[in-house]
Amino acid sequence: MDLFNIKMNKMISISIIMLGILPLLAISVLATTQKIYPSEDAYVDEYQSGTNFNTDNLVAGHHDYQGTPKGKQRSFLKFDLSSISGTVTDAKLSIDPIGGPVGTPNLQLYYVSSDSWSENSITWNNAPNYGSFIDSELVTSGDRIEFNVNSVIDEQDSVLSIMIKSQQEDGGDYHVLFGSSEFEAGGGGSEDEFYWPYLEIEYDGSGCNTVADSDCDNCVSLIEYNDFKYGYKNGLLPSVTLVEYNDIKYGYKNGVISC
Repeated sequence: MDLFNIKMNKMISISIIMLGILPLLAISVLATTQKIYPSEDAYVDEYQSGTNFNTDNLVAGHHDYQGTPKGKQRSFLKFDLSSISGTVTDAKLSIDPIGGPVGTPNLQLYYVSSDSWSENSITWNNAPNYGSFIDSELVTSGDRIEFNVNSVIDEQDSVLSIMIKSQQEDGGDYHVLFGSSEFEAGGGGSEDEFYWPYLEIEYDGSGCNTVADSDCDNCVSLIEYNDFKYGYKNGLLPSVTLVEYNDIKYGYKNGVISC
């Protein structure tokens, strides 16, 4: 076999391999997960109906103090979804009970259609009405709990407001405290985020070619690629796996995702 035919056979083999790799690569580099903390959160208290509680804790449930009912508490959270680009494939709300619940409250999550409330002014008296039921979870320990919020994540809606209450809020002592976005474990720092509520959203990223495509123009420039490589190698992109990193590196260097 002459040199020309050998080179041609190699090129054909490489082309066949690439045809097999590219669909897999497209799937792997387009998928991404994003964690979003509340832009605003606060709780309201029926017993202190005119007071604003923008504190480091959120509360849901019903308080009894030495047998005397102290009323209902509900928590409101607002999230900025403007950074989501693509089709959402899964979405969860995660909250972290502090010290465990009192009783076994069944927390219920509801959609709030109004986004005009503020964490600095919301009270029981002026809180927006809540709408459709989203999900519920029984709290039996101090471990993080997750709610499925797929039904209320709309890629066209840049803001999401939700409310958490207890099913047993009409009587008895069933309540739970959980960290707000103002929670401080002591001394400040990134460790505080461990206790904060957050949305964890998985989406196909069709609006952005990859996590490296920072300006979402569907290609990765040399500057973007170098920033991505630096971020990964220095631990600034903890959600990016080694497989994803290698896929993006391969895609960039072989002209699949590069500008």
